[in-house]
Amino acid sequence: MQSDDFLQRVDATKASWGGQSKEQQHTALLTLILEGQMDTIEGLGYEGEAGYVRLQAQLMEHANDPIITSNTQAATMTGA
Repeated sequence: MQSDDFLQRVDATKASWGGQSKEQQHTALLTLILEGQMDTIEGLGYEGEAGYVRLQAQLMEHANDPIITSNTQAATMTGA
């Protein structure tokens, strides 16, 4: 989610908001995030919605692991 391509897609989405409500803006950004997550998890061998759920369940099993926590936070930081 830190790739130039993804950030350009976020910028393009934000530029097209115009008179959209906050809810519509939120939905548009969440759609981009979900698409990015789905692309990423498929590369890890998890396919489709069932794969997404399996990965989330596995992450929860290790949620208190400080290394997992640190890596998850680092991956979601944009530096802004």
